[in-house]
Amino acid sequence: MAANSGQILLLNGVSSSGKSTIIHEIHKINPDIKILKVDDWFPEILQKKAASFGWQAGSDAGPWLYICNHAHRTTGQYYFDTQIREMFFEGAAIEFYQKAKDIAKNQQNVIIDTVLENDREHKTFDDFFKIDKALKVLIYCPMNVLLERVETRNRLEIAREYRNAFQSFEQFPALYKLQEAKSETIVDIVEADVLEAALEKAIQELIKHNIPDPYLPKLSQFKIDFIKKFRLSEKKEVLLVAKHTYDLILNNFKETPVESAKTILKLLNS
Repeated sequence: MAANSGQILLLNGVSSSGKSTIIHEIHKINPDIKILKVDDWFPEILQKKAASFGWQAGSDAGPWLYICNHAHRTTGQYYFDTQIREMFFEGAAIEFYQKAKDIAKNQQNVIIDTVLENDREHKTFDDFFKIDKALKVLIYCPMNVLLERVETRNRLEIAREYRNAFQSFEQFPALYKLQEAKSETIVDIVEADVLEAALEKAIQELIKHNIPDPYLPKLSQFKIDFIKKFRLSEKKEVLLVAKHTYDLILNNFKETPVESAKTILKLLNS
């Protein structure tokens, strides 16, 4: 960053990995840090995109469902949420990133809380902050632990707090891969049967919520592809590494949110 500018830090991680809890602790320690969340910008972008396809405010279908139905009508295919975002929202975060850059120019540190769901989004972020380099932090949580936390939260039956654990599995392959070289830092060593069981449980929970029948073959294929990608049927343990480069990787299961917050602040102020 330019002299006297604030620092920009990306907090990346699958949905429900614990980013929001860590941010809460960061804000308690340093309330002057500006936090930009995906919820700050995506709803408006979503409505504009849906309106471009004919959606009208106040209609029975919300903007997200309308776009999903539009994708099906125009292609004859059904898509997962991550696929819809990749299809229709390429480059949508640019205004969001510009806002972070403008805040940093006013000598204020900024944390961007989002999920980079595919390689294209990672490239967009890196290209945008090529000159004014942003720090990148990955928050990891074992998927079986994440699933337990989501189930605990959902049992509270608070509609606005409901989470779909399968979405985290959708995002997982974009953030992690198997170790290919010893020089790659291991994020976690995971028992293959534990990861597969967590995936199956997330799929069954999704099915319980009466998803349309055409999605069932897609779920089966997703499971096959996931098992193949992470070689869960071949290995007893899998060595996970980050798929992209980060300045810091934190295991949300091994560190408390307070410890993670302090580590991130130390990096931000270094």
